[in-house]
Amino acid sequence: MPLINNPDPTLQNNLMAFGREHDSGWNKLANELFEELDKLPEEIHLLQVKEKYGSLHVYVSGASEKAQDTIDWYEELSRHVCERCGEFYTSKERISHGWVKTLCLKCAEKLDYLDE
Repeated sequence: MPLINNPDPTLQNNLMAFGREHDSGWNKLANELFEELDKLPEEIHLLQVKEKYGSLHVYVSGASEKAQDTIDWYEELSRHVCERCGEFYTSKERISHGWVKTLCLKCAEKLDYLDE
């Protein structure tokens, strides 16, 4: 069964009308997650994809335990991938003015997210 991404312009059933609400550095990671979910036998409805507290958050309905485990794994993996450039394993959570982002050192310097 496929992963279903059917944006609802009324925002009553899902928030995908906003599109993905994260920086482009996580596009590859999110695409890989969607490919993995698409391989599973159940019909999974995509409700929202966003950045929250420095990690990727994916909200779905109809997910099996295996699907939810896959989502959890990719959400945890996002804590090691720069939100801006996609650099892998050299990124970490950084806080600036109360905002949490996962950034590599180069992007953190550009955005003034060096450790406070």
